[in-house]
Amino acid sequence: MKRLPIAILSILLAVVSCGKKNDTRTLTLVSYNVGAFSKFEENSMEDVAALLEGLEADFVALNELDSCNLRHPSYQLQDLSELLGGRPFHFASAFPYAEGAYGNGVLSKEDIIACHTIPLSKGSGSEPRSVAVVETRDCVFASVHLDHRSEEARLSQMEAINFWFDRNYGYSRKPIFLAGDFNSLPDSPVIKLAETRWERISETTFSYSTDSPHECIDYIFAFRNGAAVTVLSSDVITEGTESLSDHFPVVVKVQFTPAAEGSVSRPWEYWRHPDKYLHNEADVLFGLIDETLQRYPASPDASPERQLALASLDALVHETRNDDSPQLHAFLDRRMARVVEQLNAPSKKKGIEIFKLYNDGFIVRSGGVTVGFDLCATRGRVKFIQDAVMRTIIGRCDALFISHRDPDHADGGVVSMASEMGIPVYAPEDYRNGMATKVRMKDFSSHQLPLRDGRSLEVQALPGHQDSLQNNIYVVAFPGGYTAAHCGDQYNRDDLTWLKEVSSRLSGPLDVLIIDCWALEMKETITGFSPRLVVSGHENEMGHTIDHREAFWLTQYKFDSMQIPFPSVVLCWGEGYSFKR
Repeated sequence: MKRLPIAILSILLAVVSCGKKNDTRTLTLVSYNVGAFSKFEENSMEDVAALLEGLEADFVALNELDSCNLRHPSYQLQDLSELLGGRPFHFASAFPYAEGAYGNGVLSKEDIIACHTIPLSKGSGSEPRSVAVVETRDCVFASVHLDHRSEEARLSQMEAINFWFDRNYGYSRKPIFLAGDFNSLPDSPVIKLAETRWERISETTFSYSTDSPHECIDYIFAFRNGAAVTVLSSDVITEGTESLSDHFPVVVKVQFTPAAEGSVSRPWEYWRHPDKYLHNEADVLFGLIDETLQRYPASPDASPERQLALASLDALVHETRNDDSPQLHAFLDRRMARVVEQLNAPSKKKGIEIFKLYNDGFIVRSGGVTVGFDLCATRGRVKFIQDAVMRTIIGRCDALFISHRDPDHADGGVVSMASEMGIPVYAPEDYRNGMATKVRMKDFSSHQLPLRDGRSLEVQALPGHQDSLQNNIYVVAFPGGYTAAHCGDQYNRDDLTWLKEVSSRLSGPLDVLIIDCWALEMKETITGFSPRLVVSGHENEMGHTIDHREAFWLTQYKFDSMQIPFPSVVLCWGEGYSFKR
């Protein structure tokens, strides 16, 4: 295959520059999936370094890098940097691998003034991914590797990338480049989605595979932010690279005029960029909150560190600019990914496990049975749990229960997914979706309800209400003897008459009570159930106004001040808790 250079002139709109005009810059950009330097040779790193040196590469996006793992115990990106004279670099781990890490990286000839790692959720794909981003004085360069199995996952990942760059660099006048292995053909939906915010500046000569070239899946893009860039040439290097990796390197030479000295934006300077400051602050805080909650897990005796993390999350989600922010979605994606990991793991032989998703959505499993309560992925047009993730979670359930018909508890998309998978859904009598089975035990009796595999489960659907709407309070008796109740949006003063003594109407003692954080006369209701453990739900529903987004700190305060004789736990989104008698 011959190398065919192409010229694409003035691919981006020029903008009028302000201040002193700088000299024109010419850069050589390279995208290279190196396959951990071990696809066909034991170690191709020295040959790759020689190739990059010969290309006079200014920026290199590298995919499939190992970092201090059992397969390659060295820090591969640092080793390559040293072979090239100690170039600045940034490694973005995609996921832990073999007691080390695996991910993407960027090499730069220029000093790096800021670097970022964008986590990309696994979704329906094979594994989580990442983007390595570096900013230098004159430009921004990023390395990405999208999922190789699922187009749905790639679309979700590309959407997250577009969102992140719009929010974090949409204001920037610097040229911004995105390079890597997109695992997508030029006319695919993924590349079409990319091209809504990026201009493809690399050619479409086959870049994969080196032993049998048949498709173009590696690209270099320029962000459509108005920075004027001219593409001088584009190549796919096929000669002499067949044994270095299973991908050919992609090379693009560009030319641009840097922004005037006074207009260069530095990552630590926010003067006249308040949105940039608040977005970056949210990014940092969401990350610290996530890390702290992992370090201090849920407990009836919540530590001050955990309470501070939850209160910090309250503050972030009571700022409406974060309602649909990439920082919030990245936080939720990370949390939901951990729930999926735990649900994929074998269930505990003893006890009961409770997983809180978003809002009042819970997964409970015990005795080999897993059920979901009020699973909800969306609010209006905002999707808080990605479809692929929700589909995976639903697929782990044997039955779903809906407490009442409001859309923050009864998500039609969730019901449709469950129906497609043959998972029974149970709902109150006034729920209008025909895919759900209507249940309501006005006489407080218990019934055996079918599960997806032909087994059955003993359930009471207590006849509660949210104001005038029917609200089933489900009490589930799991095989093995553990029980759990989910109150949904129970809020009706007339029902308090029987709620205050409801334990006498249950089939047996209650282990876990999941109760709405704004429940009417909460202490009396909890005492009426007399559970062994109390778990709160419904905090921080993002569709509400901020005065009606019940804070985690407020729930903790209620539990502490009520002095109920039952242990209580405040769970964050995407968090689990195990209980044993």
